[in-house]
Amino acid sequence: MLKTVILSILLFLSISAMAFGMFALWLNFSDERNLETVNWRIWNEIDPARGAYDPLMVAHLPAPVQRYFNFMIAPDAQLRSINRIEMVGEFGLGDANEHSYYPFTATQYNAAPTGFTWALKTYDTPMSMNGSDMVWDEQSWTKFWLLGVLPVARAGGDEDYLRSGVGRMVVEMAAWSPVSLLPQFGVEWEELGDDEIRAKVNALGFDQIVDIKIDTRGAPIEFLIPRWSNANPEQTFKLQPFGGIAHAYATYDGITIVSDVEAGNHFGTPDYFAFFKAKVTALDFQPAR
Repeated sequence: MLKTVILSILLFLSISAMAFGMFALWLNFSDERNLETVNWRIWNEIDPARGAYDPLMVAHLPAPVQRYFNFMIAPDAQLRSINRIEMVGEFGLGDANEHSYYPFTATQYNAAPTGFTWALKTYDTPMSMNGSDMVWDEQSWTKFWLLGVLPVARAGGDEDYLRSGVGRMVVEMAAWSPVSLLPQFGVEWEELGDDEIRAKVNALGFDQIVDIKIDTRGAPIEFLIPRWSNANPEQTFKLQPFGGIAHAYATYDGITIVSDVEAGNHFGTPDYFAFFKAKVTALDFQPAR
């Protein structure tokens, strides 16, 4: 009798484990399909940018803002704001005091200020992880999987995560999509100093500022935003500093982007932890229509 009960329990556990594994694989596959759908929609959006860059477009802005745009966009460069970026880097887990880094590859689609996707895969580690971040259609998600079957993060679907995702999108506009920050798209600019400028962007119903430190050429060297985030010990959403440092630049078809960057929460404080370190290896613009 006891043997029969034990066998029944083992059978039940085996079936349950198989069912969970099949469900997890289906859910992971569903995440991938949803990501592909959003990527397709981004790549087929109508790019609001038109024509070629002329420094006269920003001649009415403060001098430091002009320097930024004239560094990031070459005269006569075709204005394009939708792009796809390939990158490699390190993704950190932990905090400023104790953390570990994992090498990754990632692909990001940008259609700021409408949305973006970022799909990551870690490698050279026994604890492989894959997943994605997304802001699109007034929705935001973070979905990550361990070993392809264990969900380690599934968040989003509410206003807090959307607001947080918009913050990330806006700071990345300054690094990876400077065309989308041109004043013709409703972005407001001000001078904070000869080496610091501020852009105010309205995206998906949220007003978000990004402060950019620039060098004498106009190259961005630091970014800072007040980000709506729960990356704190209380895990409570609130405004806190998020930012990063530019280490190198690359130019594609006359448009310059930050090609080597680090970023993290609590930027400029002792708690700053650069959980994201990336180098751009390729950039493609949406084909002209």
